[in-house]
Amino acid sequence: MRVLVAGGSGCIGRSTVEALIRHGIEVTAPARGEHTARTPSDLGATPLAGALTDTGVLWGAARQAYGMIHLGADCSEGTADVDRAAAEAMQDGAAAVLPPRVWQALPTGASQFGLS
Repeated sequence: MRVLVAGGSGCIGRSTVEALIRHGIEVTAPARGEHTARTPSDLGATPLAGALTDTGVLWGAARQAYGMIHLGADCSEGTADVDRAAAEAMQDGAAAVLPPRVWQALPTGASQFGLS
């Protein structure tokens, strides 16, 4: 089973990646650059070049994943819009896979707290 973890290099993301891998689950984690790619790689996850703003990358990765966990954050201006677009890209990617899978989206990131 493969799970996409956006924010896999962050504090909560690292613990999440470790727990998934410990349970034998393959993890893919988008990373903005080489520095952030090292953390998931060191934990045993497969880093994927891309940020929360790379919705095409997130959409494609979600198509190949059985599940998605969105723990990422973008601290630039318009953070709520970035968060929403990233979540929608992952949901749309998952929805494009046939046969459909059962999944549940949970609110995370800036939009959960009304930040923009």
